[in-house]
Amino acid sequence: MLAASAAEVPDFEKAFAGEAQIVDTKMMGMRVLGYSTEKDPAEIKKQLKEFLGDSWGEVEILDEMMEGAKGPLEAQGMELLAMSNFTSKEISGLQVMCMLLTAPQLNLAEGEHMLQLMVMGLPEPEKAEPAADKAEEKPVEEVSSADESATDGE
Repeated sequence: MLAASAAEVPDFEKAFAGEAQIVDTKMMGMRVLGYSTEKDPAEIKKQLKEFLGDSWGEVEILDEMMEGAKGPLEAQGMELLAMSNFTSKEISGLQVMCMLLTAPQLNLAEGEHMLQLMVMGLPEPEKAEPAADKAEEKPVEEVSSADESATDGE
């Protein structure tokens, strides 16, 4: 597993590279990645912890959080099987929530569930400095006096 290096946002696509990716979208300020997996919640949590490394800490999931997440998912025909949440110790506000869901509407293979990563608090990309309005300068070719005299006679 690759660990996220200090003060860098990990490439979350690599966290579960061995799983079939079925979702990669941005919504409501979050990046959402979804995979089909046969892994159990303990395997998923272990793999994510190893990927994130020591610069991330696990946030305790309270029963109220689990219950709050279940309602909207059930309204979509999904069932929440497990949930974990990690926060960066080095990048303020950056966190990733990992959920294991049943998702019958996705027609996954027998025994597969949807693994969903919700990445929140991503830093805004740095904006490039605007280019100066200069005409493109082309190098001037130097012509030697010998070249000039050779063309004068033609």
